Amino acid sequence: MTPTATTALYAILGRPVQFSKSPNLHNAVFAHLGIDAVYVAHEPDDVGAAIQGMKELGYAGANLTMPFKSEALAYLDEISDVAKEMNAVNTLTFRDGKVYGDNTDGAGLLNEIRAVGTPVEGATILLLGTGGAASALWTQAALDGAAQVRVFNRMKPEFDEIRQTLEALSDKTGTRLTLHDLADEAELKTAVDESSIIINATNVGMGDSAGMSLIPAQWLGAQHTVADAVYHPRITQLIADAESAGAKTVEGLRMLLGQAAICEKIWLGIDMPFDVAQAAVMADDESN
Repeated sequence: MTPTATTALYAILGRPVQFSKSPNLHNAVFAHLGIDAVYVAHEPDDVGAAIQGMKELGYAGANLTMPFKSEALAYLDEISDVAKEMNAVNTLTFRDGKVYGDNTDGAGLLNEIRAVGTPVEGATILLLGTGGAASALWTQAALDGAAQVRVFNRMKPEFDEIRQTLEALSDKTGTRLTLHDLADEAELKTAVDESSIIINATNVGMGDSAGMSLIPAQWLGAQHTVADAVYHPRITQLIADAESAGAKTVEGLRMLLGQAAICEKIWLGIDMPFDVAQAAVMADDESN
């Protein structure tokens, strides 16, 4: 379709977004379903100015990625309860002169974990990271009834604040959420042994850390389901190690697809054709 003045506009905002597969994914779905819409990528310096500009230009929706997921909260008119709990948004909807924020990251990945036959309800989860993606995942896991979520990250000044956030969510949901120092190898090994689900929500495995993993390969086994939020490269070292150990795996591309499906439901009320979306991102991956 050739864009016109009535074409619905969608975008992803982040820095950087040069490797984002979201434009290929959504544009393929729009073309397949005959929807008059286009999805582009922007790298603004000022996310508040960008959101105001998109509102002024009549955008229909947007996605947010690093480093804007929490910063954008200050510029929204309404935020979903889930996004409030996560203190991060990844989905914007422009409607009736207002900007609405939601977060589909946690539900997107946890739905894909369920799709490989692993229940989230009642599970013990090891989560690596404390950034926006990690907060979305621990919040959604708690809301979905996980028994325990152990969060590991390298020590940083915000540790006490993060611990308080986890404790408050524990009190609210009944899920036991705890924070641990990634440098404590014995504690990490215990968490791996006792967890059925292991999720990497850090950027380890991409860019300069490609080929690296925070979990030693020999600790993984067939009893685990291992997921990685990193999708460039498609098969990270963590996923490769998990596959070799006989574990169930959920690649970062599946998280991308899962959250995108929820986004399109929010924006357009449609059930995203997974085969079309997956083919688009896979073709993009092969071309790079």
